[in-house]
Amino acid sequence: NQAQSLREVLGVLKDFRESCLQGLHVNTVTGCQTLHSLVLELVSLALYQLWTCEGVLPEVCNRIGQAIYQAQTEAWEVVRTQHQGMEPGLVARSMRELDDRISKEYSKAEPDMLPASWRIARLAV
Repeated sequence: NQAQSLREVLGVLKDFRESCLQGLHVNTVTGCQTLHSLVLELVSLALYQLWTCEGVLPEVCNRIGQAIYQAQTEAWEVVRTQHQGMEPGLVARSMRELDDRISKEYSKAEPDMLPASWRIARLAV
């Protein structure tokens, strides 16, 4: 259910933000905040898609979904590029661990599934 999924994601985001602030090392806190910002962007884009696709023609929703996919991919790549070549830390390691799973999630398409953007946001959370 979409509402339950949203409550779960928001709860995890809140816990994640609070745990970031308790990091023992400045690099850990910074990396955690970077991931938190990225996930917030992915979630907000997914929520925008869920909201704008409510009651519109499937063709319009498909175009919105494509634009959201592009925006999420660009956000992901910006963070990856910023952390490329740096000493492997929390951000690079976390993104590497999710890369394949995120790619597979985008390619899934089944009726009655939440949009890929939302599934990706949940996975990133």
